[in-house]
Amino acid sequence: MAFHNAGAQLDSANNAMNNWMHAYEMDLSAKDNAQKKAYLESEKEKISTVKDLMLKSISDAKTLLKE
Repeated sequence: MAFHNAGAQLDSANNAMNNWMHAYEMDLSAKDNAQKKAYLESEKEKISTVKDLMLKSISDAKTLLKE
């Protein structure tokens, strides 16, 4: 069961990354500088959350493999 949960956690982190990448707007040319800054700051927060999910899922999986 622990391995199933670890796999699910890794899948969830991977899905979060994919969702973020698909939603990210590459073309910011229609935005003014204030809008660009606000958008990029928002995206930084989102990707930081994804990073945390990724790192935790990898760490938990490594711990499980050491058991």
